[in-house]
Amino acid sequence: MADSGEEIYKTTFKLYRNWSPKSDLPLIDLRYAENYENFFQQLEQSSDISSPSVVANCETFTHFKPFDQWKIYKLIKGLDGFFIITGILKENFRQDWFDYFHDQLPSYHEELNLKSNISLNDLNEKSKSKLRWITFGYHHDWNSKVYDLNQKTVRIPDRINDLCRIVSMFMNFHISSSSSSTLKPEAGIVNYYTQNSSLCFHTDHSELNHHAPLFSLSLGSSAIFLIGGQTKQSSQPIVPVLLNDSDLVIMSNESRLALHSVPKILPSETLVKNGNILRVNVNIRQVF
Repeated sequence: MADSGEEIYKTTFKLYRNWSPKSDLPLIDLRYAENYENFFQQLEQSSDISSPSVVANCETFTHFKPFDQWKIYKLIKGLDGFFIITGILKENFRQDWFDYFHDQLPSYHEELNLKSNISLNDLNEKSKSKLRWITFGYHHDWNSKVYDLNQKTVRIPDRINDLCRIVSMFMNFHISSSSSSTLKPEAGIVNYYTQNSSLCFHTDHSELNHHAPLFSLSLGSSAIFLIGGQTKQSSQPIVPVLLNDSDLVIMSNESRLALHSVPKILPSETLVKNGNILRVNVNIRQVF
């Protein structure tokens, strides 16, 4: 007989894998208050979010919406420390960020010591259709689940450094003192999703530091994101959320080790994409 917890997660993933707009399955969309108020709380803005030194060191600071326009939501029906900042990029820069991670980043593979599921040499549109992930910083071995800590070269793309500095400064006003609000980017993965792609339930536990938050930026088409407890036997609910273009997920405190998955990518007619890759997700971790 199958474990009840395993079965619940397996069934939930399958149901949302087959989700459609006509479905009766609940799906939280943070753009509509009546849709999220039982699961998320919108936090009030701090009146003092400014740091000239951080701004001066970030070339892409102007790509982000002004801080007073950021909308931050905290999960209140689930593990503590899970936040979503919706649409942090200005609309006229969203395609630019998608194109950067889709077109430009792969060409920096030697300079940044990037690794991928396919060869990044002489990358063309045909081979891009096979692109599933690129890792940067400390590289993770998918078989052993261990980082290569003996790397001679550990470099982080400038845009990711900018993102982490800006968001860490902003979140310093919201994350509790029991967990760090600052993320020092030391490793990460860029995931490339087609309309048929999905990502099964898993936890990001290989890092040595579980106190620093994890940042996850969505670019392109919307996706269904499921977050549950730290184990499949947990009594925590599995919460289904719609992640939209330039939404940023922050997993800190208890939620840092939560099970999460992406069962479905939603097609979009309004966003311009490259080839068959509809969504790019940039997942950033601190190893030490």
